[in-house]
Amino acid sequence: MKFNEYEKTLYNDEDAGKAYLLALAIPILVGFILTLIFNAIAVKYGLVNFTKSPALYSIYLVLVNGSMLATYFIYNKMTKTNFVKASLIKFKFGWKNLLICVAVAFITLFGSLYLINYLFYLMSQIGYNPDTSLPLPLTNGWWLVLNLIVLAVIPAICEELLYRGIVMNGLRKFGDVGAIFISALFFALAHGSAMQFFYQFILGAVLGAIVIKTGSIVASTVVHFLNNAIVVVYQYIFTVTGATEPAFTPTIIAISFVVAIVAGLLLWLIFHFTKEHNRENSQNDFYTQTYKLQNKSFSSSKSILLFTTAMLVAVVLWCVGTFL
Repeated sequence: MKFNEYEKTLYNDEDAGKAYLLALAIPILVGFILTLIFNAIAVKYGLVNFTKSPALYSIYLVLVNGSMLATYFIYNKMTKTNFVKASLIKFKFGWKNLLICVAVAFITLFGSLYLINYLFYLMSQIGYNPDTSLPLPLTNGWWLVLNLIVLAVIPAICEELLYRGIVMNGLRKFGDVGAIFISALFFALAHGSAMQFFYQFILGAVLGAIVIKTGSIVASTVVHFLNNAIVVVYQYIFTVTGATEPAFTPTIIAISFVVAIVAGLLLWLIFHFTKEHNRENSQNDFYTQTYKLQNKSFSSSKSILLFTTAMLVAVVLWCVGTFL
């Protein structure tokens, strides 16, 4: 694709609303169609449904996530947007920032792991017990590699391009902090589960902050991949060793809160001192300076309608995923 000077180089709130609505609707539509096709195939082989076939389930997950990637490129094509600039796709963001991304991924996950698990435990005590296992087997090294591709590499790329690339950047007229937390809320709701909501909101905020501080969506994609990959490897180790999580004693609970607080402080310090690589005249700075001069309100009634519709859809999907 050739870019020229007449193409858009910034997303706005209308882009964010449209992208979020598409990010919700397209995967559901594709998933519904694939479910009908794959269940018909599964029945022919004597299976209850396609989720009992790791091969079909793997293809399903790849195609559903791929639909988000297709949505991203088609939307940019239709709106004549230079997605490389508008989404902050910058591969050179500094080796120090790369090391920071690795540190942030580990601190975010392990800093909140036991506290989030404790929340899961509390939810289970009131009768909420959804299946939290990974969708594919993890019995050997080959399955580990497939899980890493399907559950870490592909979602990190597809979700970052839409949720941070378009949605968060499109919301930056409301201020960088506002854009980070609003897009994090959208990201958490899109996962459609109370069990995932708390951590996905934290992760979404961290990923947004990474983009703002480094000026690169590639940096947030690295963090997103590492987060998912660590979860997969963690589950793999538990599967092959037969290990179990420690019981939630008062001591473990207290330690969980302390670790989460320390992790939060470390993340604050990291983001406070992180600087964008080659910031001068960068596209990230262009976003900040452009929207600093604009009114911090929706640009049109159409934008309000888009966000209202998208939020209603997200809440409905979240309720369905949580309670049904």
